[in-house]
Amino acid sequence: MNFFVAVINIIRRKKYKPYVSKFLFNLENELLQLVKELKNKTYLPRPYRYFTLKDIKTRTISAADFRDRVVHHALLNVIEDIFEETFIVERLHL
Repeated sequence: MNFFVAVINIIRRKKYKPYVSKFLFNLENELLQLVKELKNKTYLPRPYRYFTLKDIKTRTISAADFRDRVVHHALLNVIEDIFEETFIVERLHL
């Protein structure tokens, strides 16, 4: 369930990208494979994609592969409350 929630959180902003459609087309198998790799400790992140964005100023962007972002968000879903509570308590003691 956590991985599915992670996917939902990511696709809100990227749902029309081709790499998202490809992942979603095979969603169940993709998520099962990710979980299997993580449990077996065989998961390896894929290389980052680099591109230049010309906005107000030019900057280089490093983008993680979509399946890696799913892992990032799933991890964040688990640890966010722990860190948030710790940081709030620490701030109150300053």
